[in-house]
Amino acid sequence: MSANYDFLRDRDELDRFAEAFVPDLGDDEALILMLMARRKYLSDEEQKDLSVGNSVVFRREVVTRKDQIAALVEQMCVRRGLYTDREGRPIPEHAFAVYLTVNPRSQRKAALATLKELADRIYEGQPLRVDETAVSQLHKAAARKLFLDFDVDAGEGDDLDSLIGEVQSALGSTPTHVVETRGGAHVVVRTKAIDGAVKKTFYKDIQVVGRGMAGEIEVQNDGMLPVPGTCHGGTTPRMRA
Repeated sequence: MSANYDFLRDRDELDRFAEAFVPDLGDDEALILMLMARRKYLSDEEQKDLSVGNSVVFRREVVTRKDQIAALVEQMCVRRGLYTDREGRPIPEHAFAVYLTVNPRSQRKAALATLKELADRIYEGQPLRVDETAVSQLHKAAARKLFLDFDVDAGEGDDLDSLIGEVQSALGSTPTHVVETRGGAHVVVRTKAIDGAVKKTFYKDIQVVGRGMAGEIEVQNDGMLPVPGTCHGGTTPRMRA
């Protein structure tokens, strides 16, 4: 086992993802790359032993070019044991996942919101936390909503392939990208490419699919996408050909 966390599992797969999903960014735009520990990825015994919230963000990195992503993921791969719970106990690698906000954020909007929040904190005598405030505001400052994401979380007895097919059928002739993850998949479409014949029906039809499964389908119009080629709860997300 490597002395460091291994969050970059397949560089070629990550590069393929960046080419397919990551847009060219304007001077004002950026994306947020996140390393997060998820309590649900721990075993029952580990959940008893470790003090970890449902979702704990350990790293937020600002991406201004798609060719930065792999290097930033590599920088997250610090020595094993350095990412710890509230009591200083090491969190195992299989609890982590890497996400990207594929819809661009506006640095100008974020800067204005950061200035306001910092001024409010000064007035109220609160700790400033400048770096945390700036990245948090950037995360919230949407610039363009290029993608729509259908997060298919399969439950016991669900046939993931059939569910993906039903979601794609509800989207008509809309081109889709599928990212397979631990126990599910993300079906991602470009908003401008949605088939006009289903624009008024696809939400309802996909909700019907969700009601008929053991798991659930979450519609994310500005969510975080697991990054193929990295880590996701002990597995490696991959794009379907």
